[in-house]
Amino acid sequence: MLAQIKKVEDTGITINKNPKVKITVAVSDQTASFELTVSRVNIPQVGDFMTVLYDPKDHTKAVPANY
Repeated sequence: MLAQIKKVEDTGITINKNPKVKITVAVSDQTASFELTVSRVNIPQVGDFMTVLYDPKDHTKAVPANY
């Protein structure tokens, strides 16, 4: 499912000089959050869309589909 990014927060952790961020996305009418290590030159921005997989019984449980 395509979800819109609502919030991106730095966790303060870096892995191979790439930041680990907490991303909050809108999934249907709910929000879900997960942590993801991203390229420091391509950090997701609020308003961007990303594909996520989510629990159909609980949309607050989601993970990125292609990271």
